[in-house]
Amino acid sequence: MKSFHHSQDRRTVIVPKHERYGSFGSALLLCPDDTLLCSYGRNDFERCVHQKVIIASTDRGRSWSAPNVVAETPGLVKTMRGESLTRLSDGRIAMVSNLPVAGPAGKTLYDGFEIRWSHDGGANWTEPARAADQGTMPCSNRIVENADGSLLITCRASAVAKPVRKVVMQYRSRDRGATWEGPRVIAEAPNLLLTEPSTVRLRDGRLMCVMRETSYVGFPSYRMISTDDGATWSAIEPMPIFGHEIFLDQLKSGRLLAAYRHVGGYAATWAWVGDPDERAGFRVPGTIRTRTAPALADDCLRIRTTGHGETALYHLQSPESAQSTIRLEAEVRCSANRINACALHVAQAGWITFHPDRIALPDYRISAPIDLNIFRRFEILRRDGQLEVGCDGKVLLHLPALQRRAAQKTFYGDLHPDNVTTFGTRSPFFGDLEAEAEGEAAWRSVRMVITDPSRADVEYDWSARSGLLPNQYEEDRMIEIENNYGGPGGFYFAGQVAWAQFPDGEIFAATGRQYLDAQARRSSWIRGCRLREEDFRMTEDVSSEP
Repeated sequence: MKSFHHSQDRRTVIVPKHERYGSFGSALLLCPDDTLLCSYGRNDFERCVHQKVIIASTDRGRSWSAPNVVAETPGLVKTMRGESLTRLSDGRIAMVSNLPVAGPAGKTLYDGFEIRWSHDGGANWTEPARAADQGTMPCSNRIVENADGSLLITCRASAVAKPVRKVVMQYRSRDRGATWEGPRVIAEAPNLLLTEPSTVRLRDGRLMCVMRETSYVGFPSYRMISTDDGATWSAIEPMPIFGHEIFLDQLKSGRLLAAYRHVGGYAATWAWVGDPDERAGFRVPGTIRTRTAPALADDCLRIRTTGHGETALYHLQSPESAQSTIRLEAEVRCSANRINACALHVAQAGWITFHPDRIALPDYRISAPIDLNIFRRFEILRRDGQLEVGCDGKVLLHLPALQRRAAQKTFYGDLHPDNVTTFGTRSPFFGDLEAEAEGEAAWRSVRMVITDPSRADVEYDWSARSGLLPNQYEEDRMIEIENNYGGPGGFYFAGQVAWAQFPDGEIFAATGRQYLDAQARRSSWIRGCRLREEDFRMTEDVSSEP
């Protein structure tokens, strides 16, 4: 995968690290005169206030104006998001801000939003006018202006209304933003947690809305289309990205560019370019951090690990629930496994580890002898609360009653972090610098069929004979802007991202990076990155990948 994390010729600092300030969550807007506006949130640790800040650049992001503090509120906030910026056809710029409300245990939540307007290119702003009482708008989203002059805002659902629902909602204004109708739910699914929409109007008149799925178990991002200015929307369909706070827009070429906080195995800022009608669907992501990269040779995928910090993990689709049936076949050889070198995790069933002389279910402390110095084909079945592992038609391990892990409680429902199916090393599902694996394994093929209660069967079929890595699509089609793998104390991670394209085609992206400062406070800074559309590989040679 192409990465610009360390490309000094492409990188610039928008807001530097500062002992007094933490600045994070940028939104970008390119004005007709090529001025860039950047909106971000700033904590002033000295005065204990939070500020909404605008800065401007007239030299394509190389230098920036002094901060223009648009608003200030007492106290510090945990996530210093910027404010959504949209320029309408009449020249006005809208700044949408979410409204804080008191949550349980003294926690601050957000519900409803207000709009400020600028009539002079962002230099001055009106007093805010409350636009909605429910839902919040991601700073990565913008107001959509329809051909008839009506305006649309897509937003997250309320975090306060009971019961809390993870759905995507929509508001409409028929008087240029003076008043708003709604909300109306436009995307929901019984087994998905949908949130954080980013919606754009394509040049052919269609609207496209992409959204985050927030179960944290490997469900991808989703998208839907409207052909009637948001009156109706298509069913959602999976995308090949795993993104939070996606910033979506259309390039001058007509292709789409989605930049986002990547959560498909580790923390990073990634970008993807694709055709508006491309339906790549789910694509396997990988968490790859090894001294020797996994490689295809002799019709197998060889994974060699040598110890501390190493992970090679491929994330398959997750089932809807514990009531789903999962059938897996894996052809694998393990010639050495000092620790965590060869394993497969079955969603809500646990790890199966492979060793030269045995297979094991370490969560249950049982194993079965088998010579794995040669390739073996294993059949794995999770059904009706049971797990069965066989080889060549013979059952080797059988669990009549799986021990389900307790759900992780959140204000929006129960999460099941172990509802994940992976193969490769036995590693944390999200990149961890302290992970350890040492050994040598080879995988010839992995096949999976999921039968869910409420959706069509999910099928996956990968073979090393195809000449493709399990995560070939992301290796070919994604670009890494920031890499925040693991991070000190597991804290350092990438934040929001926004981008704009200049008339000559250059793309400028702004990314937030968080860290713990010397006083152990959550602080952050903002960097820029220059991209070109030719940085993205657009090929069809991975179309055979499942």
